Amino acid sequence: MKRRKCLLLVAVLMICMIISGCSGSSSLQSPLPENNSSREEYAGISDDEAAEAAEAGAGSTEQSTQDITPENESAKADVQTKKKNQKLVYTCHIHVETLEYTKSLAALKKTIDKYEGIIENEQEETYNNSWDGGKAKIGRRENTLTVRIPTDHYQEFVESAGDYGTITSKSSNVENITKSYNDVKVRIKAVEIQEERLMDMMKKADSISDMITVEDRLTEVQTELNSYKTQLASMDTDVAYSTVYFELSEVEKYSNPEEKPSFGQEALEAFVDSFARFVRFIQGLLIALIYLLPYAVAGLLILALVFLLSRYLPKPKKKKKQKKNKNKAAPGTDHPTTEDTGNEAPDPHEKGERFRYIREEEDGPDPGDPEN
Repeated sequence: MKRRKCLLLVAVLMICMIISGCSGSSSLQSPLPENNSSREEYAGISDDEAAEAAEAGAGSTEQSTQDITPENESAKADVQTKKKNQKLVYTCHIHVETLEYTKSLAALKKTIDKYEGIIENEQEETYNNSWDGGKAKIGRRENTLTVRIPTDHYQEFVESAGDYGTITSKSSNVENITKSYNDVKVRIKAVEIQEERLMDMMKKADSISDMITVEDRLTEVQTELNSYKTQLASMDTDVAYSTVYFELSEVEKYSNPEEKPSFGQEALEAFVDSFARFVRFIQGLLIALIYLLPYAVAGLLILALVFLLSRYLPKPKKKKKQKKNKNKAAPGTDHPTTEDTGNEAPDPHEKGERFRYIREEEDGPDPGDPEN
């Protein structure tokens, strides 16, 4: 009995699930209006009519987007208005290499005039000896310019930098000075109010001392006001005119760090560069010798003059001193003493004669001597 009840309950549940599944599938497959008339009308539409309906729906979608577009445009306009109210200072540093320095510099200055820019500073240098391997050039020129360009043409001017050569480096910066600008404006208003009050006090002053005190304070306030106005004017100029630091360099060939040369190219460039350096070394050595040539000629002339004077001028005669020799015998010895005033050694023959003379004086003449 219980088993039958369970089977009956299961059957009832299955029937309920089947009914609910059919109703769900019918509702998903045909999202039609609830009234029967509309269902019959929708069932009678052909494929062409359905396509036209789809196009109409697309048209309505486009119309809705067109209705939203003005709002987006107004939002963009608000953003642009806020951006215009911002005080932005643009600064850019550009370095350009060129093979034709004169033409590139003329084109650059022409572009500056086109955009109504101002050259605040210009400095040109010429390098007589440049050792930039591969780019070495005698008489290489380089020009550094500080240019003020109207901010409305700032982007156009920066983008035209590649027209004058190859850009090797470029960096830009934007500084928002809105806060500082508004702060200065507030201070100006406050100082102007203080100035008006001091002017009123000046009119109502009764004594000269009060007038002098008010006048001194008024002078300080006016000086402070002029300082703030000068700062504000400088900020307005920085906002209206962007600053571009432009450096133009003359080279023999462009340097491209992105391209990696092969071993053969590097070897060839090294050989050409070393040969160029050797030639310049010889040239520098010759120039140094040319600089030293006058000094060398003067030194040779002095040496030649000294040589001629030492050879052809008469030499002074030397006086000969007469030698006086005194020969004395030492007491108690048979050997005489000789005093020689000169530096020459005594002659042996002369020495023997001296000894003979001394013996004759002591012993008398020798009877065997034929001279006696």
